Amino acid sequence: MIAQYPLTDENTPLNILPFLRLETPRMLKQYGGSEVVKMSFEAFTQETSDLLIATAQAIKANDYETTKRHFHSIKGSAASLGLEQIAEQARRAELQTMQDADPQKLATHQEALIDLYQKYRQNYAQYMAQI
Repeated sequence: MIAQYPLTDENTPLNILPFLRLETPRMLKQYGGSEVVKMSFEAFTQETSDLLIATAQAIKANDYETTKRHFHSIKGSAASLGLEQIAEQARRAELQTMQDADPQKLATHQEALIDLYQKYRQNYAQYMAQI
């Protein structure tokens, strides 16, 4: 349930999206319970941390196929939990990898993803309290 907004280019600000679309994890809670939600977010936290490190290494090694796969994985995981700004930034990064694998541009996308991930980590307890 990602991007019900007309995001078609990189100039559209991410902040028009909710950071966390609460309906998504609430639906997960409804069908799987609180423990499933907690486990899902914990898995996302660890996996995304690992992928962000691996993506930086892949960009430095000019391994654009791996870079694209990592951005794709982050996009899917974030979208499945309702983390729309992270999912959209990862989508843009993945698209950049497919269109023009310029290491500088990819590093900029990577940095934006890291910033959003850090925002997620800083507000994790608040998000969990809302679900």
